[in-house]
Amino acid sequence: MDAHSYIIERQRLWAERQGIRLGSSLRHAESEEDRARGAKTRVYDLHDNLFKPLMDEARQEFEGGDGGELKAGSGDGNMYAVHSSSALCCCNLFHYWRRTGHFSPMAQACRLPSTGIQHIRFEVKHRIADRFDRAPNLDVEFGYGTSNRLRASAIECKFGEPFGREHQGLRKAYLEEPRLWEDLPGCKELAIEISPEDRRFKHLHAAQLLKHILGLKNSYGKEGFRLLYLWYAVPGNLGVQHAQEIEEFTAIALQDEILFQSLTYQQVIACLANDYRETHRDYIDYITERYF
Repeated sequence: MDAHSYIIERQRLWAERQGIRLGSSLRHAESEEDRARGAKTRVYDLHDNLFKPLMDEARQEFEGGDGGELKAGSGDGNMYAVHSSSALCCCNLFHYWRRTGHFSPMAQACRLPSTGIQHIRFEVKHRIADRFDRAPNLDVEFGYGTSNRLRASAIECKFGEPFGREHQGLRKAYLEEPRLWEDLPGCKELAIEISPEDRRFKHLHAAQLLKHILGLKNSYGKEGFRLLYLWYAVPGNLGVQHAQEIEEFTAIALQDEILFQSLTYQQVIACLANDYRETHRDYIDYITERYF
């Protein structure tokens, strides 16, 4: 079983244990094989895929994003898939702490600065330059306020994406703006290498991470943000290759003095379970049974 199928099957089995009925969406099938068999990977009721219903503000943020996570009046939003990264990361991990208003436990579990956090937001957009109409969507962002030198800790979340889809390289247009790459010689060298096609990284979407760095730098300055790559560890060679690619990108970012780090969901969940099982038992039981 390949890495992507491994993730999907684990989530299908979780839904089966919970008695959750799944349907298929051929338009969102992940492979030709899935299309042929009409793979049943999608919940009929969004609440079945979430630990708690979305707060109104969080729902509005997802509806304003470009990822198609929620589609009004339709079950075709990406978040309806049991292997949805937005359901895992934003809704089932971070949304819980947003509801409680206590942000530091999750930040600590992610090994991010945990004092002075004012908010958690989803699908956050940071414009890279005026010439680009669209801004990349960050999955999660901790905001620390304007008085802090560190303005934000941003998080890009991946679940099955590194193994289930091909990623694009960086458009040449980004290299036509020299000022974007000021103080980023290593990132610029990588950008040239993966433009317009990325033949270096098979699993890591390096172009997306570079765009996040450019957008965050434009909003907060080079020293005003941290960027965390949160990913799901899977067994086998593909999982090892993904981890190696993350290490390669991390070395390049750190060379440019970008505060970039990576962590697995399993590491985050283990930390939360160790520290908060007694006081947040239902939440911990849910995330450990489903994702650990």
